[in-house]
Amino acid sequence: MPKSARFLGPEDKDGNQLWRVTVMKNQAADYQRVLKKNGYQAQMFDYDAEQYMADRKLEAKLKIDNQSLNDKIMKTTYHNFNNLFQSLLHLKIMRTFVDGVLRFGIPPKFFMAIVKPNKNQDKKIMQRLEDQFKEEHLKDMYGVKEDAQDEDFFPYISNTLALPNFLQ
Repeated sequence: MPKSARFLGPEDKDGNQLWRVTVMKNQAADYQRVLKKNGYQAQMFDYDAEQYMADRKLEAKLKIDNQSLNDKIMKTTYHNFNNLFQSLLHLKIMRTFVDGVLRFGIPPKFFMAIVKPNKNQDKKIMQRLEDQFKEEHLKDMYGVKEDAQDEDFFPYISNTLALPNFLQ
């Protein structure tokens, strides 16, 4: 290797490497021939300052365009997620109202609340709600049922709103 040879980076998984070798113009063809004879690929490089500047301008323009499109996508996604989340929340509220009417009768004799528990506090809150609203003659029916045939039963109605996996 001539003294002007310089390794330009890590090799890939197949063991290929990229080297830069600077030789005199009148020796370039001979050097290329020797490399090819020994099983190496060689390629001439011509520096074009105008093309380089044009490529840099194009790169800057493409970065701006990419950022603009990314901003549009994020705004659209945020807007659509907002609408879907509101719709889901309304459906949960409607379901809770219907369950309350079916369970406690008409006219509605209940109130609805949204409770946001701290992390890992939901079971504790559910137990406190059960203690607060339980009826003594139904206490054996309350709780989570182990048998798949039975439905969970509480002295209150609970509809859990779980976050999507990508938000957790």
